Amino acid sequence: MNYSKFFFAGCLLVALCSFKNKGIINRDKLTLLVFISPTCPICQYYCYDLNKIKDSTGLSVVGIIPKSSFVKKSEISAFYKNYKPEFPIFMDKMNRYVKKYDPDITPEFYLLRNDSVLYRGAFNDKFLDIAKKKSVVQNQYVYKAIYSIERQLPYEHRTQPAGCIIPKKQ
Repeated sequence: MNYSKFFFAGCLLVALCSFKNKGIINRDKLTLLVFISPTCPICQYYCYDLNKIKDSTGLSVVGIIPKSSFVKKSEISAFYKNYKPEFPIFMDKMNRYVKKYDPDITPEFYLLRNDSVLYRGAFNDKFLDIAKKKSVVQNQYVYKAIYSIERQLPYEHRTQPAGCIIPKKQ
C-alpha cells in the first residue's frame, strides 16, 4: 500500500495524532520498528533501504516519530514527497513507544516479535556519526539479524546506531 497517497490526501494526519489502539505491530510476525525523524539526514538516507527490505523480505516495517522530535506537518509532508517511504509512520504523541523501547537516536532500528526485542541498533555500519559515513558498508546488521533469527543462528543483538539524538526532556 502506498501510504504517501494517503498522507497527501490528509488521511494519514489522523493516524499521526494517535495510534494507541491501532495494533501497528504484528505480535506474531517479525516487525522492523524504526524511530525516525523526517529532518534527520540519516533517516532520509535509509528510506530507500527500508522500502527495499520491506519489499525483499516481506517484513512489516513501521516508523515512529518521537514526540520530542518537534517536527512540523510541513516537514513530514516534505519527507514523504522527497523520500517516498512505503511504510506507515506514526507520531508517538503520548511517548508510548519511546517509553517502552527507550531509543537514543533516530534512526534506531528494532526487530520485534511477540513483544520481545530481538535486535536493537544500527541498520548497517555505513554511518560512524551524523557527519561521517563510510564509502563501503561492511556489516548489514539488520539483514544479518533477520537471517539469523529465521535460521536460529547466533547474531549480534545490539549495535551502536548513529544519527540524530532524541532529546530526553519531554
